[in-house]
Amino acid sequence: MKRQSPAWSHDMAGYRAFYNAHPHNFDTFEEYHRHYWRKPIKDYNEVPRYAAFLPWLKGGDILDVGCDGGALDNYLYRQGHHVVGLDITEEYITLNRERMPEIEWVLAAFEETEYCEEFDTLICSEVLEHVMDVETFLQRAQECLRPGGVFIGTVPVAGSVNEPGSWYEEDEHLNSFTLSEAHEILSGYFDEVETKLVCGDVWVAFKGVKA
Repeated sequence: MKRQSPAWSHDMAGYRAFYNAHPHNFDTFEEYHRHYWRKPIKDYNEVPRYAAFLPWLKGGDILDVGCDGGALDNYLYRQGHHVVGLDITEEYITLNRERMPEIEWVLAAFEETEYCEEFDTLICSEVLEHVMDVETFLQRAQECLRPGGVFIGTVPVAGSVNEPGSWYEEDEHLNSFTLSEAHEILSGYFDEVETKLVCGDVWVAFKGVKA
């Protein structure tokens, strides 16, 4: 469900400028490795929101859209996967390239990419609530996956404690999804869709499979 859009979301230039001006608001590499649950992360299946969708992961080539500080990408790389991390925020990509040069990092808005059947898995963890045009984004996701590929991730439940984005300096969530709304919109682009409430029913975990 579309929320009232702030002025900066009216075009890609404004959208890009906002996320490049506020990288400190979002997840960092250090947050996961040093502070998440106040202990180091040894296995990302221990992190509730990742444990919700990692069982759906399909090996091979993985694209993580909205990779932030790259902690999940680093974990997946160490598990033997080929991973590409993509983010619109220059600070993240610059730091990720310095810290983890063995991984491919792409500075771009996903909607502007031209991937075509190049990935087996597309990870989209806490991203759909941020995108300007969900339908364009999902069409791009469907196009970039190989046949049989999976689109997996999580999104805050509409109206939940995690959904408004009020813990940030600005409310950057542009979309809200109930469980049924998430299932319905994904079903327009993927042939097999699974959604479930997780983590105290404040997140929707989803999987869409391309035929």
